[in-house]
Amino acid sequence: MSYKPKVLAVADGGTGDNTLTNHGVLVGAGTSAVTQLAAGTAGQVLQSGGGSADPAYSTATFPATAGTTGSSLISNGTNFVSSLANTAKPCFLATMTTAVTNAWGDGPYYTVVCNTSIFDQASNFSSGIFTAPVTGKYIFNALVNLSNTGGTVAASATMQLLATSRTMIGQALPFITGDPNNFISLASTWIVDMTAADTVRIQIAGNTTASTKTGTFYGAAGTAYTYFSGFLI
Repeated sequence: MSYKPKVLAVADGGTGDNTLTNHGVLVGAGTSAVTQLAAGTAGQVLQSGGGSADPAYSTATFPATAGTTGSSLISNGTNFVSSLANTAKPCFLATMTTAVTNAWGDGPYYTVVCNTSIFDQASNFSSGIFTAPVTGKYIFNALVNLSNTGGTVAASATMQLLATSRTMIGQALPFITGDPNNFISLASTWIVDMTAADTVRIQIAGNTTASTKTGTFYGAAGTAYTYFSGFLI
């Protein structure tokens, strides 16, 4: 008499099946026979279906070639990603190397144009304006030294960051009555949500009833009296 093996049930420590899918994955099914997943295609990854569904193979596409060490992977809105090298991550610092006279003082906000880039990684800063290359959160810092030209321009000055998505007020300070130099320094830091192609700039306005702008943005070569910087978080 020959012996014929019996399929061993799950309750007895078996699988409940007498044949298994070649290269497949076994998934538990309580006391029922194990579920056999078909083998995925080359390059697919097995992703969880949560607590009430079997996992399944799906395609996740990554850069075809290895990126630079330290690069980040970013999403394009689906499960596809691309590589963003640190050397391409937006980061800039620009200064004002010469004073700009008659630049502010009659009430409205005026853009502070830092004319010299110390660095501009990814080349997104031009003529005082930063343009976001990708959607994300950005941090900006600014310092502006102002001259009140003998106190005839304004009693105080206010800095703001003007972005496409929002306007954010920065530091505001009064000028000191009787100060022969009439200089103040305004410094602020902001964190801003930006969409690709949004712009941002630094502006100054005076609290005044003057009808002409005779105030000065102070800048000098070699020393960053006025600067604007920012980077993608």
